[in-house]
Amino acid sequence: MGFWTWMAIAVVLVGSFIAANSVNKKTEKRHVKLLIWFIIGVILFFIWWFTRAR
Repeated sequence: MGFWTWMAIAVVLVGSFIAANSVNKKTEKRHVKLLIWFIIGVILFFIWWFTRAR
């Protein structure tokens, strides 16, 4: 895997850690969870895009 794949994985891990340790309202946690799922989707798309056969 390339640099950008590892960078994207690191962003999700850091975002997940921040979301898990936040003490905000439930609605804000919902938004953070949706954001994390969106980032995971983007990461999977980029992994597919950059590893597909040309």
